[in-house]
Amino acid sequence: MRCDRLSRAFNFKLRHYPGVDIAAISLEETGYVARRYKTESTSQDLTIMKMSGSQVIEASRVTVWEGLNNPKILQQCIPGCNEIEAASPTEMKATVLIKVGPVKASFSGEVKLTDLVPPESYRIAGKGQGGFAGFASGGANVKLIDLGNATTQMDYDVDAQIGGKLAMLGSRLIDSTAQSLAGQFFAKFAALMKTA
Repeated sequence: MRCDRLSRAFNFKLRHYPGVDIAAISLEETGYVARRYKTESTSQDLTIMKMSGSQVIEASRVTVWEGLNNPKILQQCIPGCNEIEAASPTEMKATVLIKVGPVKASFSGEVKLTDLVPPESYRIAGKGQGGFAGFASGGANVKLIDLGNATTQMDYDVDAQIGGKLAMLGSRLIDSTAQSLAGQFFAKFAALMKTA
């Protein structure tokens, strides 16, 4: 299957990665998709992941919005997060310890918020370096829907690129790890918002 046909089939743009060979494709009904590629020019493994879903949180939309923009709240919710520092109202720096299978590394990176429509939606994007483990970059479109009765639905679409040793672990392991980390984040975030 040609890359342009695969792109249309999965609504995924591959033109930014010319000359890639498809090594593996994993598609699950959960909304998590991870694909592994190896570039011909650098022989560097690269896993491209997409993740989407919805969470219902027992808190008002304003409360959820404020939580998503609060570094102290995010630090408590992000698994392995050692530090988050606000550089500006729309920029943060973070250090996160991540373990995927046998690979464990500390990632340092920057996060930026764009397309802000308070308290409804924004895009969060960032990139980080994990030394020998590799690198990660990507973003997420987040939308908050007021369901009434102090209840909010959070819709999210995530796209990420992972390179280096982490990418070599394969898409299935990265998928399962991403699901686990997302589950931990939302469980903690929902608990904090409920008591806010």
